[in-house]
Amino acid sequence: MQQIIPFQACWLWLTEHSDCILRAGSIDTVVYDDDHWCFTEEDACRLLVQVLRGKRPMTELFIEPAHIALVRMAPGESGAFNFNLFRNPNSRR
Repeated sequence: MQQIIPFQACWLWLTEHSDCILRAGSIDTVVYDDDHWCFTEEDACRLLVQVLRGKRPMTELFIEPAHIALVRMAPGESGAFNFNLFRNPNSRR
């Protein structure tokens, strides 16, 4: 069963469950868990997700919450959940 949740609730869950994340991506790219996920705020308008190996960043993803219209949470494989972020069609990018 799918559920629509606010982006802020999704972000809060991710920050509190960083050890539960296996992969993140888009249509073009997928980033797999290496060692550790780190969630921070770059500034008031941009959030940063890093995949770290030890202390070295392997990948960085930037998210601009103003461009996210909704988050759809759906059951995935083997008891996992998928969080799909959908772009706000009114955003400029």
